[in-house]
Amino acid sequence: MDPGLTFRVLINPESVDESIRVIVWDYRIPRTLAAVLVGILMAIAGLLMQASTLNPLADPYLTGAASGAIFGVSLTLFMIIFLDPSLLAYLGHYLIIIPAFLGSISTLFLVLVIAGAYKFDPITLVLGGVAISMLFGALSLIIQTMLGERILDVIIWSLGTLSFASWPRDSTLLVATLMSFPITLLLYKHLNALMLGDEVAQSLGVNPRRIRFIALVISSLTTATVVSMLGIIGFLGLIAPHLARFSLRSNDHLLVIPIACMLGALLALFGDIMARSIITPGELPFTPIMSLIGVPLLVYLMRSRGRSYGG
Repeated sequence: MDPGLTFRVLINPESVDESIRVIVWDYRIPRTLAAVLVGILMAIAGLLMQASTLNPLADPYLTGAASGAIFGVSLTLFMIIFLDPSLLAYLGHYLIIIPAFLGSISTLFLVLVIAGAYKFDPITLVLGGVAISMLFGALSLIIQTMLGERILDVIIWSLGTLSFASWPRDSTLLVATLMSFPITLLLYKHLNALMLGDEVAQSLGVNPRRIRFIALVISSLTTATVVSMLGIIGFLGLIAPHLARFSLRSNDHLLVIPIACMLGALLALFGDIMARSIITPGELPFTPIMSLIGVPLLVYLMRSRGRSYGG
């Protein structure tokens, strides 16, 4: 669309054709806003997960949020098809949003139970998350083998797409952002101490167990919100914190948190543009595009890590 026409739609919507106004205000603006919010939320979730587990390879799905969401959607779809397929037409997007969110939260609860028994030890968090992910992943595959052609609905959703974006969904993402970002920023000193090890953190007056619990809950809730709204958005939560640390040459979370959010938003916007531009008409799934963008960046950061990361 011509930039001048787009500007007119934004400034004076009544001066253009209704179809153009609908495209801009009901599709493009909500989608752009969704990309920004998703980038921020996934950056926060990934950063908190990496700091709480002391694992640079941790991403927001470490607690099994993705496999739990897929399990919830698959199970709900199977039950509806088995009981009354006509319900599919009435439930609409609620068929995915509610089961996906509940599935993600279920994995969080199980990981909290496992990790809590071992005082939220970082290794236990990682191993517990992997175990729960594998469990729910296996259950999902069993259910999906019985879905027949309806399995395509689960596959398409699981690849993530910003085409689901709408003003109501953006409102949910905005609320999650306004809640998670300030809390995460307030935790910056505690996260800095946590990165130094539990003994040093305790000597600085920080309770590692409490901070890991808070970080895990925030990360998982933000991830569950994104997944339930737009599907599984991959790679953003892993790469954005690394890019922030690399660009700043620092691990100070007071700086890393806002920069990671900004970079996450920019990456999400770029990824969405690529997803819509490579195939015209139509679009590619978001997560595979993000992987194609993120893998070269991650490899470069891995090679540069030793000489470029600050303390």
